[in-house]
Amino acid sequence: MYKVTIAGLTALAIASALGLASCGESSGKDEVKADAPAYTPQQAAALRAAADKGDAAAQLKVGRMYATGDGASQDTTEAVTWYRKAANQGLAEAQFTLGDVLQTGTGVEGSTDLAAKEFEKAAAQGHVEAMKRLGKILENRHDFAGAGTYYEKAAEKGDPHAQYHLGTMYDLGFTFEPSDLVAVGLGEKRTEFLPNKSRAVYWYRKAAEQGWCDRTDTLSLYYRTGEGVKKDPVEGYKWALVAASAPPPDYVSEKTAQMQKGVVETLVTDAKNVLTAAQEAEGERLAREQIARVKCVVTTASYL
Repeated sequence: MYKVTIAGLTALAIASALGLASCGESSGKDEVKADAPAYTPQQAAALRAAADKGDAAAQLKVGRMYATGDGASQDTTEAVTWYRKAANQGLAEAQFTLGDVLQTGTGVEGSTDLAAKEFEKAAAQGHVEAMKRLGKILENRHDFAGAGTYYEKAAEKGDPHAQYHLGTMYDLGFTFEPSDLVAVGLGEKRTEFLPNKSRAVYWYRKAAEQGWCDRTDTLSLYYRTGEGVKKDPVEGYKWALVAASAPPPDYVSEKTAQMQKGVVETLVTDAKNVLTAAQEAEGERLAREQIARVKCVVTTASYL
């Protein structure tokens, strides 16, 4: 079992900040501001009238009008009032939005506990972003089994970010030594998420097939070694080439990007060296098909 030491916990926290930023800091309010329509006074008045009559979808839109200042004077506290009205009627998107502002303390006193309750309501209705956000809250509380449950729900709905992160959890396993728990002030053993290499490969591949390339190097290695999956050197070469097609992450320096490029080039060479000419051609064909079908992307620093 993979044991997370204090140093390991720090590394995981960094990886989580870089690899999961979309579940947290990339909040709905910023996306709304970018996408909010330019309401005319007549449209704003009509929405407000519908909201006053109890239309939940209109109430959410009125809340966003106040949040963005588009169609109403910007007032984040008033925005929360309307989000809450819509959320109380069971509108999943409103529950997620209310959870977001509760978590970030935008227009209301921040409370992760209250945010989690709203995310849980939205997640129960199939809201994928709420599932991921709730998973992240549970992960931060070291309830890894609970976090994995929500990440898996989102992954099963096809979210590549959740698939990638779930694959990582299965790959490493998340647990603690009792001494580490005491050292970080927890004082008790939290629920574990046990490693499972075959599940890790399954979810890494699901994410990679949608263009999420953060673990394509690991996927390549596992196909070459047969860890968690039937050994297939052609697949190993294919995913090495896909990994090489990914642009460098936007949060690394040019020097780090060059180092990473060198690592991937070595990966490609090692994967290629075990192939026959026919296998090499087949791996390259499969890689071209994958790259042509979906652009390879990498995690950005603002994601979660």
